[in-house]
Amino acid sequence: MSCLLCKVSVTRSTLSMQCRKCNGLVHASCLDPKVETQGEAEMLKASFLCPPCGKEHRVQSRDQDSPAVSRKLMRNLSDPKSSDDKMDYLITSVKGLSASLDELKNSVSSCRNTVNETNSRIVSLETSLGARIETIEKSHVEMVGRVSELEGRYLKEIGLLNSHINALEQQTRRTSLEIVGLPHVKGENLSTLLLSLAMALGFTVDPSEYDVIFRITSSRRPDGTEASVQPVIVRFLREETKHKFLHARKVRRSLKVGDLRIPEFSDFADNAIYLNESLTQLNRKLLRLARDLKSAGRIKYVWVKNGSVCVRKTDGAKVSILKDEVDLVPYQQ
Repeated sequence: MSCLLCKVSVTRSTLSMQCRKCNGLVHASCLDPKVETQGEAEMLKASFLCPPCGKEHRVQSRDQDSPAVSRKLMRNLSDPKSSDDKMDYLITSVKGLSASLDELKNSVSSCRNTVNETNSRIVSLETSLGARIETIEKSHVEMVGRVSELEGRYLKEIGLLNSHINALEQQTRRTSLEIVGLPHVKGENLSTLLLSLAMALGFTVDPSEYDVIFRITSSRRPDGTEASVQPVIVRFLREETKHKFLHARKVRRSLKVGDLRIPEFSDFADNAIYLNESLTQLNRKLLRLARDLKSAGRIKYVWVKNGSVCVRKTDGAKVSILKDEVDLVPYQQ
C-alpha cells in the first residue's frame, strides 16, 4: 500500500501510521520529520486522521458543534504560533468575553429595574383603585340606606294621604243610603219605590228630604262577585233621614220585596231587601276582608258605623276602626 502523501510504497520496516477513519497509511516522516522511533509513532496512532479525513472532520465539527468564537479560538490555538502569541490571544478573547458578559449584566439589570418600576406602578394603581372602590361601595351603601329611608317615609306619607282622601270621600257619602235587593224592571220609578220602602218600614218620606236617587250601573257584592240586581243609592239632605231608614230596618230585621206591595214585583216577593251605608271602594274592600276573617274565626264581630268599618276580635276586646289593609295584619296572624 502506498503512502497517502508521498505515494511511495509503505513497507513493514518503515515507520507509518494508519488513519482511523479510512485505514490509509502515511509515512511518519511525511507527517513529522522529527518522528524517528516506533514509540513516537505509536503515540500518534490512537487518534490519527490522515490529512484528507482530518480536513473533512474539522469542517463537520465547525458546522455542527462549535460556536463561532470557539472555532476561531481553536483555529488560532492550532495555528503554529509561539506560546506567547497564543497566550496573548487567549487573554484578548477572555477580555472580550468579559466585556460581553458585563454588557449582558447591564442589560439584565436594566430589565430588572424596568420590571421593578412596573411592579411598583401596578401596586400603586391597585392601592388607588382599592381605595376608590371602597369609597364607591361606602357611598353605595349610604345611598341605598338613604333611598330606603325616603321610600319608607314617602310610603308612609302616601298611606296617610290615601287614608285622608278615603275619609274625605266617605264624608261626602255620609247622607247616602244603599238599598240592595230592589228588583229592576223596565220603566221603573225609583222615587215611588223609595216611598213604598218607607211605608213598609212604618214611616213616610217626603220627596223634599232627598236630593237624588239612582241605580248603580255596575256593582259588586262585598265578597267581590258581581250582583245580579244593581243596588239603588239615595242621597238625603240630612244624615238623620238615612239613620231613620237604617234603624227601622234593624228593628224590623226581616224585610222582603213582597212587603212593598208592588204588583210588578210579585215574582220576587221572597227576595230580601238590605239597607247599608254607602261606602267608598276602599271601605267596601276592608269590609269584605274583615268578613272573610270572621268566617275564618279570626274576628268575632264586624259592623259598619258612620261610614267606618269596625271590628272586635272577642267579647270585651277593644273596638278597632279599619283605615287601611295594614290594620288587618294583627288579625291575620
